[in-house]
Amino acid sequence: VVRCVPCAVSPEEATLIGPQDYVLVATKAHQLSQAVPVVAALCGPETRVVPLQNGLPFWFFHNFGGQLAGSTVRAVDPDGMIGQALQPERVVGCTSFVAGAVEGDYNRWLSKWPASKSTLTFGEISKADAPRRNTVHGLAKLFGGDTQLPLGINISEDIRCAVLEKIMVNASVNPLATLARADCAQLCSSPGLVRALRAVCAEVETVASLLDVKLSQSADAILKRYSGQQGLKASMLQDLEAGRPLERAAILDALVELGVMLRVETPTLDMLSALLEMLEATQLNPSH
Repeated sequence: VVRCVPCAVSPEEATLIGPQDYVLVATKAHQLSQAVPVVAALCGPETRVVPLQNGLPFWFFHNFGGQLAGSTVRAVDPDGMIGQALQPERVVGCTSFVAGAVEGDYNRWLSKWPASKSTLTFGEISKADAPRRNTVHGLAKLFGGDTQLPLGINISEDIRCAVLEKIMVNASVNPLATLARADCAQLCSSPGLVRALRAVCAEVETVASLLDVKLSQSADAILKRYSGQQGLKASMLQDLEAGRPLERAAILDALVELGVMLRVETPTLDMLSALLEMLEATQLNPSH
């Protein structure tokens, strides 16, 4: 059990608090834009911002190179406001594997996995940021050391690869489990859902390969990770059951948008996004 004290402050209060060394932004992907004014007020010239959202991050194409260099993914940052305010050059990339459930008003987290399976992975998003590499190691040390948090801490030399490997999990397990109302064990034991999961993973792998990112994640690895995990519910399913908005845009719509940009079809991702959009409309906003 990890107990957290939510830092919910106004931009005015954040200005009084002043600049921080690190600002960790632990919101849902669709809540990030609302947090921007507070995060910006906590930043000074040397502040590093660590976004901890699922899905494709707003900073993904910063100093990326290739045909999509400098692109903004509208599903993640519709008007470019997030990137402009949080400044990708100050970002430390991060992705996580932490399975469990939220209790109460986001102040208690119950992990359903052993600590050895829960990880945070940090990495610089640009080779141009190499001189600041020590700050990433400092951040990793901050989470490790004597904090006794039940998390493994990793540093990645290719944080975009780590992000896309996590997105493969999010884009397959989350939508399918949510649409089927299934826990992870049920999902992995259903032949039909396993076929759908493999189709999603193949589309994500194709998108990644066109971005010259070689993934080590695979459908087999995902099935091995989640098979037999009775009672473990995907975060998207938990959100649906709690009546909260789903992280559809940053996970599915962002991949679909990348497919359009790269001129590759993503029919399974398209279908899952459409089904979830209708599910949200009928279950979370029945009047519409």
